[in-house]
Amino acid sequence: MIKSSVAAAPLFSRRGLSIDRLRALVAVAEAGGIAAAAPRAPTRQSQLSRQVSELEAFFGLPLTERVSGRLSLTPAGHSVVEHTRWFLQGLVGVAERGPELEPVQIGAGDATLHFVVVPALGRGKAPKVALVALPNDELLSRVREGRLDAALVRAHKIPRALHAVRVGTFDCALYVPRRLLPKAGASLVEVLRSVPLALQSSEAAFVAEVTRALAVADVRPRIDLACETFPQALQAVRSGSFAAILPTWAGRELDRSVLVLRGASLGDHARPLWLVSDRRLARVRPDSARCVAALAPGFERLAG
Repeated sequence: MIKSSVAAAPLFSRRGLSIDRLRALVAVAEAGGIAAAAPRAPTRQSQLSRQVSELEAFFGLPLTERVSGRLSLTPAGHSVVEHTRWFLQGLVGVAERGPELEPVQIGAGDATLHFVVVPALGRGKAPKVALVALPNDELLSRVREGRLDAALVRAHKIPRALHAVRVGTFDCALYVPRRLLPKAGASLVEVLRSVPLALQSSEAAFVAEVTRALAVADVRPRIDLACETFPQALQAVRSGSFAAILPTWAGRELDRSVLVLRGASLGDHARPLWLVSDRRLARVRPDSARCVAALAPGFERLAG
């Protein structure tokens, strides 16, 4: 008796499925349209259009649709693209490096990489790891697509398709070199009104929360230095010439010459920190999954 398997499913008795057609759908999805996937190449555009149509005939479902004149994926199209990315990624891994992707790929925001991920890797016998700094939404997308093994994200909502373990909390405080204090025992509002401030200005949500909180407190701070990242703002504090609103994790890197102040005037930045990976990782790249699980306690010690 022949046991049933995925490969023997009735779906695959149909004609029309091929790796080239699946790659064509992924290319169109990533580019945002057929013309964008093959600019100034009419013949290739026609080929892509035909390949996508052949895939739709194979599945018996529309994979793309026009929305306000733009080509978009249907829910079925998104599902096919997501599964295809994992399938193609697995084939590349087998062909180039065996069944595992090497090194293990971990993503996070710049501050999380600086204050949590790199120190955790440095404390143990870590495998080869490649780090990627990206915003939260992009990190979640890449994990779902199989382009990252895992990511540490600050997010309230994690897609159900992902496995998530809470490893800590992201929060902020004001770090002020004591030499800049206007007077002994100065309040948070008094300090904010008087000291030169280095502000991380590239993260829109962070800046919006700081701006809102300061307006509520009727504070117009002296923002003398706009920084791209929290580590840059940390260096500004170390110089002794600036205060900065930093993740509370930064306290490990500063000495007693810097005062830590907290309060509502800084805004509510508290977010859970999650270690996320796709639930398929353990099946597709088991060694990578074991590595991610082994690193989780180190992340928790530093971010908890």
